[in-house]
Amino acid sequence: MTILETRQIDDFTDYAISKTHVQIYYPPISEDEGKHVWNALLAKFEAQGVGFSQGAREFISSPNMRKRKWTGDEMRRILESAAAVARPADGPEEGEEEEQTRTFVDVLDLEDVVELSEGFRQEVATTQGSDEKHSQLGAAGSS
Repeated sequence: MTILETRQIDDFTDYAISKTHVQIYYPPISEDEGKHVWNALLAKFEAQGVGFSQGAREFISSPNMRKRKWTGDEMRRILESAAAVARPADGPEEGEEEEQTRTFVDVLDLEDVVELSEGFRQEVATTQGSDEKHSQLGAAGSS
């Protein structure tokens, strides 16, 4: 038996759906849940040596970001991508201890990644007609 858990039902083909025995619908995460996920991911990344500027933190908690319906995986990938394009953190000044932070993510890093992610989402929705597919699967899975 294989169990597949996802909130990204837009990617399922008719073939995959025909082979599915049980469908359980998970609604999109709420704004409060999203805030909790962002905070948990930020703490995890910081523990791994990735720092975030105050501007980056404000961008993540901005109304513009809250209105987007990100999944937890998308949130994680956004931070991973922003960390990958971010500049290395400045080294310690002479006489200072070595800092734990190895990478520093600024608001511009996040803005670039989010813009690319949104563009990709829109392209996929356009080419796959995902709104129609989503409404059909949402209705089927919620019964």
